[in-house]
Formats: sequence, C-alpha cells, structure tokens
Amino acid sequence: MLQPLNIPVWKWEDIHMDFVVGLPRTQKGYDSIWVIIDRFTKSAHFLPVKTVYRANTEFAYNNGYQKSLEMAPFEARMGGGANTSEPVEPGERVTFGPDLVTQAEEQVRFIRENLKRARSRQKSYSDRRRRPLVFKEGDHVYLRVSPMKGVHRFGVKGKLAPRYVGPFKISEKCGPVAYRLELPPRLAAVHDIFHVSQLKKCLRVPRKRSTHPKFRLNRTSLMRPDR
Repeated sequence: MLQPLNIPVWKWEDIHMDFVVGLPRTQKGYDSIWVIIDRFTKSAHFLPVKTVYRANTEFAYNNGYQKSLEMAPFEARMGGGANTSEPVEPGERVTFGPDLVTQAEEQVRFIRENLKRARSRQKSYSDRRRRPLVFKEGDHVYLRVSPMKGVHRFGVKGKLAPRYVGPFKISEKCGPVAYRLELPPRLAAVHDIFHVSQLKKCLRVPRKRSTHPKFRLNRTSLMRPDR
C-alpha cells in the first residue's frame, strides 16, 4: 500500500529534486534542467545543468494553479500572485507587521489542510490498484530492474533483456515496505535495500549446487586436480 510522506511544517523545510533530460543542447552546452520543488508550497526553481533554461518556464509553473494547494505556488509562498505590476488601489488595505505574520500563519494552516486532503485522495486512488505484498525473512524474490539501471547496475541490457533478475534471498525486513536482499559479490556496489514494489515472489526456491564429487557409471569417483 502507498506510504505517503509527512506534510512539512513550513515553507522550504522539505524539497523534491528531479531532472528533465534529453533536451536540445544549447550553445553553452546545456541539455538538462535541475528542478527543485518545495513540497509545501509547490514552488519550483529551474536550474540549467547543461541544458536549455528559460526564466518564463519557471515563472509559468510558479504562477500556475495547483489543485492540491487550491492556489498558485507564488501565492502559497509569498501570500499573493506573481503579477507585481498591478498598482495598489486607493483605500486598499496593505497588510504589514503583526497582521502580516498572522496572515502567513493562517495561510500555512489552510495549505496544510489542503495537502492533507490531497494526500488522502492520492492514497485512496493508489491503494485501489495495488495489492499488499508481504514477504518474510528467508523468502526468495526476483528484483525488477529498469532499462537504465539494468545496464549500469546489473549488466542487463537490450530490448529483449529480462525485466527481473535473481532470485535473491530476503535477509531482513526494513520498515513496512522495504526489504534487504542477499546479493552476490559481483553486485557488492549495489545498495541492498529495495522497495516492495520492485520485488516479485519466487515460487520455486532455487536448489543449492551439490559440492560432492561426481561419479561415473562404474561408480568410481571423478577427481579433478586443483589448478
């Protein structure tokens, strides 16, 4: 089942990061965008990492309506929209001092309630399409690998390459939805804890190879010299 992240207490306390890659290369050599998102206000910064970067792209995102917030990220972060060209109307009240602090605290409470409702909806929709997977120590499972990670981590590549590798033995349960696997020495550089969504139960436990010497049909032992 889906395990939602806790809602942050304040702005820019917790962030998400992602990369937009595969873009046309610019004259300066940029071909990717580093996206940094505040989990509370959904505000974002778009940083060029050898990529095309446009300030109006960041502006459009931060000034766009977010359903989970019921407002734009600019409004959630700054208390108002990003359009600063509108003059203050005569007689319009301008908030400052203690009133500004009170208004910011009320807005934070409003955002938290909206995020709680959005998180509840996401979990409800996700759990409808999932079935709980529970394994125990000693079970053998297959590990699902993506095409990119399969090439760099597990040496698996090609369109017809298997989607799963293994099986591997579960050595420990780490939290409600993560397990530690016993990986072979050739995968020592791979982190050995995986989310349950990456695992598939192995129905037939692999047999251990016999270490006893082989015998010929005449019942004599076939001994091989050490090299």
